[in-house]
Amino acid sequence: MEESNTKLESTVFQSILPTTLVNMNRLVVKQTPLFPAYRQRQAHYIAHVNSKLNEELSLYLSEQKLTGSCRNGNVFHRTESIAPSVQTLLDETRKVPARMREAYIQQWRHLLVRKALALIKWVEKEA
Repeated sequence: MEESNTKLESTVFQSILPTTLVNMNRLVVKQTPLFPAYRQRQAHYIAHVNSKLNEELSLYLSEQKLTGSCRNGNVFHRTESIAPSVQTLLDETRKVPARMREAYIQQWRHLLVRKALALIKWVEKEA
């Protein structure tokens, strides 16, 4: 479990943008801190990983074993408010049979991308 959290943290902090995670099994929405706090946590995480790598390298070179690990805490926190479109997704997903949920979520994501593209085209046309 800890290894999967580390992989998730690594994947999230590689992104330049804050992230929202929607757990469809538990119907929970979590997100990273917003921009200023996210960039700060990202910098701390990268510094932590770099120091850990330097420590591992020095221990390897001195032929000693690494003991213990340091964790910075959870990347995500539970949100107070959920975007209306995500709330609709969660509500409607509860109604869909489990075997059809993946297809429903793929269709919802496709529609979300189409809406985003339409918004981008409209903004570009207005500018």
